[in-house]
Amino acid sequence: MANKKSRDTLSGLTIGTLFIVAGILIFADKQGVLAAGWFWWLMFAAGLVLLLEGVIRTWVKQYQRSSTSRMIWGAVLVALSSSQIYDLEDWWPLIFILVGALMIINALRRPKPSTKETSSQPLVKD
Repeated sequence: MANKKSRDTLSGLTIGTLFIVAGILIFADKQGVLAAGWFWWLMFAAGLVLLLEGVIRTWVKQYQRSSTSRMIWGAVLVALSSSQIYDLEDWWPLIFILVGALMIINALRRPKPSTKETSSQPLVKD
């Protein structure tokens, strides 16, 4: 049976998408289209791609794996790059709010431990 990681095409799609976006952004920057430069736009796009991958991993059973770190990094990249692209330097503390919200969502999403007793014997002896 094949390894589960070897069947995960979503990671390959994510990396491939980031390379394509990087090429488009660098080309657009060389043409003078991007005002903020390609780097911050790439960080913004990478954040969106990571958030999208996290959402897919959360909702599509075939790709389910831990997605919290992807979503946190995606939110951080989007917030940091947005502050540079749109001159929102005073808004960077929103990163903490986004990360905290994602942590709470992840904590609420985790399956609850079963309440079955592990042994049939009482804990206190007479």
